[in-house]
Amino acid sequence: MKTSKSMEALKQLRNINSPRTKVQSESDFSDIKHFDLTNPDYKILDMQPMLELLYRRFAQQLRFSLYNLFRHKAEVTFHSVKSMKFGTYSLETKEAASLHAFKVTTLKFNGFVKIDHSMISALIDLFFGGSGDASATQEEAREMSPTEKRMLHRFLEAVLENLQEVWETILPFKIRELDTSTTPVSHFFYNDSELIIVSRFTVVISDIEGHIEIVLPYYALEPIREKINSHNNTTQDPQWKTTLQRNIMMASVNMSATLCQVPLSLKEVLELQTGDVIKAEIPKQIIVKIAGVPCLQASVCTIDNNMALKIIKTIKQKENREQTEEKEQKKKKESK
Repeated sequence: MKTSKSMEALKQLRNINSPRTKVQSESDFSDIKHFDLTNPDYKILDMQPMLELLYRRFAQQLRFSLYNLFRHKAEVTFHSVKSMKFGTYSLETKEAASLHAFKVTTLKFNGFVKIDHSMISALIDLFFGGSGDASATQEEAREMSPTEKRMLHRFLEAVLENLQEVWETILPFKIRELDTSTTPVSHFFYNDSELIIVSRFTVVISDIEGHIEIVLPYYALEPIREKINSHNNTTQDPQWKTTLQRNIMMASVNMSATLCQVPLSLKEVLELQTGDVIKAEIPKQIIVKIAGVPCLQASVCTIDNNMALKIIKTIKQKENREQTEEKEQKKKKESK
């Protein structure tokens, strides 16, 4: 049988004071950052240090390539590596820029290089003997001649060749330039939400400043992220080795050699006067020390009334240790 409650009981239930819950305003959560762990945008952070190292090396090599191409001092500065969606990048890209696609045949993906139109105009003018002050508007108003296109192609070849060299320190990375006149760059990307990695550089040559950007799809680096992270920076960096070796070779060192040694007692030294002659015999061969380390064996000679040393042979470290041990043994025997 169903039971019914009276109106008084219902009123009593309504009058019961329920505990009030504290409601937080939106301002209380203004400092909270939202993280989507499924978003691949955050996965680039572990690859970023190695990518920055590669592109700094690329900037150094491109500087020498541009000097060989234009015969002017060039400065290439690496700025940053960042990830963004292709749609966002397309909106931010200025119209006064030229996009040139390339294909990495070994990894089977496509990327592109963005070059400012103003920089292309200046480089073409500089290549043909001008000052590099050609206006970008004039170059945009007309189509480039075949000669100018060949010059731009040589510039792109230098960029892609150096890009291939730095990546090949990690894995096989063969690049082939694509014809963007028939196939636009947007054709190589699936949709506007696809994640890309953008590397930005500033090029200064003959007081001309411009920007280039290298764009790679994120999905292409995802399978090789372990190789990128496990790459040994020191042993796999030939440019770093060459630079270090060149700087070490330019360091100045002191060279010294003892021509003779004359044993004198303290009494004989105190009795020395001006004009006294100390008899000494110069040995046929002496040891030459570099920075205090015995390195060379030489003989004493004279050239143009000047005393000189003629190098006979170099002393290896093993021979140094053996000679040092022999001297120590003789000293121990004499002390006994």
